[in-house]
Amino acid sequence: MTALEILSRMAYESARVQHPNIPVFAIPKPKFKDVTSNGLTKCMICWIRLNGGQAERTSVEGRVLDGRKTFHRT
Repeated sequence: MTALEILSRMAYESARVQHPNIPVFAIPKPKFKDVTSNGLTKCMICWIRLNGGQAERTSVEGRVLDGRKTFHRT
């Protein structure tokens, strides 16, 4: 069993616990891919949250302002 399959199973079980009144067949199975940086980030954030941590994605963008380079965090 791969790490992505384990993560998918963990996320599915968590959804079942969080929504006990929804029938099992109606809960979609989560799909994770780690071939892109966005997909890998999503996997990491989900894993951290499922294990009781807190995580979020932040980005830092550089731009030229008044002739000097500045960085803006979003």
